[in-house]
Amino acid sequence: MSKNMVGRAPAPKKPSGKGGGLFVGILLGMVFGLVVAGGVAWYLMKLPSPFTQVEQQPDSPVVDRPLVKEPPRIHPVPAESAVAATPVPASSPEESKPRFEFYKVLTDKKDTSVPMPQAPAKIEDRSFKSDPAAEANDNASYFLQTGSYSTESDAESAKAKLAMQGMLANVQSVFVPEKGQRFRVRLGPYKGSAEMNKVRTALKQIGVDATPMRAK
Repeated sequence: MSKNMVGRAPAPKKPSGKGGGLFVGILLGMVFGLVVAGGVAWYLMKLPSPFTQVEQQPDSPVVDRPLVKEPPRIHPVPAESAVAATPVPASSPEESKPRFEFYKVLTDKKDTSVPMPQAPAKIEDRSFKSDPAAEANDNASYFLQTGSYSTESDAESAKAKLAMQGMLANVQSVFVPEKGQRFRVRLGPYKGSAEMNKVRTALKQIGVDATPMRAK
């Protein structure tokens, strides 16, 4: 009997069921994970994207609002800082009386100190008044005086201006009381008032005023 036991080969061992169960568990876990991942992806695709919402929102119209100015603030003035206008006391007639008297004294002094203007002394020239009725029978001699000067240089200058206008004049030196030596610029003599008046009219046309003088 021992020989039979020694000569027999050992029986092969059956594979244990633990290895097959582990493989099945891994396979089931992968399938479950894929299902869960697919469900999450499907859920996210159903949700609206925030980026598309921002792009799809229409621009809201901008309404211009009028600017409203704030009314100016009025600060009340305290009663203590308000300055009351003090009435000016009216001057009594006794106080104003000396002022008027002083003003009257000043005006009296001014009236007495300022001399009255004196009337200009009349030139001792005998002016001629033309008479058309008497010009035909007038045979007297006449001069036309255009000016009387205190210096001979002024008289010569006036004579030169007349010469430039074609009028021949001469300078006459005379002594006038209260004036001293005078230098007269005269044209002439002219025979009769008719000839004299023609020259006088010509002088007026060039802006020169001449005084007719009867020759002695």
